[in-house]
Amino acid sequence: MMSEPISPPSTSPPAPSIGASSSAGAAASNSALPPLPQIPPGHASPVRTPHPHDVLSGRGGRINSHPGNVRFREMVDSYKREYLDPRTKKVEKARIAARIVATVRNHDPPGRFLKEDPHTGLWVEIGDERAWKKAGQALRESAPEIRAERQAQLQMLAGVGPVGGGGGGGGAGGGGGYQNPVRGRSDSYGGYNNAPPKGGIDPRSQSANRSRSTSRARSVGVDPPGPPSARSTSRARDRSAPPLSVSNGQGGGGGGGGGVG
Repeated sequence: MMSEPISPPSTSPPAPSIGASSSAGAAASNSALPPLPQIPPGHASPVRTPHPHDVLSGRGGRINSHPGNVRFREMVDSYKREYLDPRTKKVEKARIAARIVATVRNHDPPGRFLKEDPHTGLWVEIGDERAWKKAGQALRESAPEIRAERQAQLQMLAGVGPVGGGGGGGGAGGGGGYQNPVRGRSDSYGGYNNAPPKGGIDPRSQSANRSRSTSRARSVGVDPPGPPSARSTSRARDRSAPPLSVSNGQGGGGGGGGGVG
């Protein structure tokens, strides 16, 4: 009796589970979508007295000092740097705001986002969309200061000075980017600490004009502008001296005759 040949075991990997792949794809697609609101405005019945987990909308010390609002601001501060990061996309920012709102609603007892009705004095739910907008506005507060702080940290790590404070090392090297309004091009004033000249005039062009005027004055026999030279001083001295008396033969003779008499 012949035995049947035994086939070798299969080495191919097992086929992935359909349910696992679909759940992973759904999670990836959901991460790229903005959050969907779950609680509409006016949800549940109006509230007469908010509890410490509620976040109140409005202005004034009574609103700001409410325990739920204080805790809400603390949560916002913990997410601000991630929210204001330039690499954070718009969808991710919406999800950060929704995450803060969900954290408030998951307290025990659940927190609510309430606004006071001026007619009845009761507090009503504002809904998820307005709560997300409130969280987004709070996340954008003091954004310029946080961005400037982040920029300074990045420059410190990169070994670069603060923006707008450069130009101190351009003494002998002649670095700098001053735009000369007279010549219409960039010049480097190493000896002037990269500072633009007063009045927008190039000091080197002033020196060239002064030398040209000096040579032109000397060519026509006029003293050049500037401090008096030795030549002009001697001329002034000659003009101020009294004229010399000229004696001729007649005058000499008369003087001699007067002496004899």
